[in-house]
Amino acid sequence: MRGLLPSLLTAGLGGSFPPCCPGLPVVGLAISLHHVSVQYRPSLEIVECGTGVSCSARYVMVFGFISIPVLAAAAFLLIAALLITVRTVQK
Repeated sequence: MRGLLPSLLTAGLGGSFPPCCPGLPVVGLAISLHHVSVQYRPSLEIVECGTGVSCSARYVMVFGFISIPVLAAAAFLLIAALLITVRTVQK
């Protein structure tokens, strides 16, 4: 396991890297995708939002379609892809 990325990931771990678990980012991706679907189709809400912040409101829109849940989904997808890549490089 040589290269910049593995050495950055194992820095401070004594040269060993724990097994990667892409399951948590996949769960986060699923929650983010659900939130995106609620933003585009408010009728899909499972529980009606009470007082406070609306679940279907889009507060930040970048380029007209990228909202905070879309950014979170992209981040979770990137994290899962990197964890899978690290796992395959280690084998």
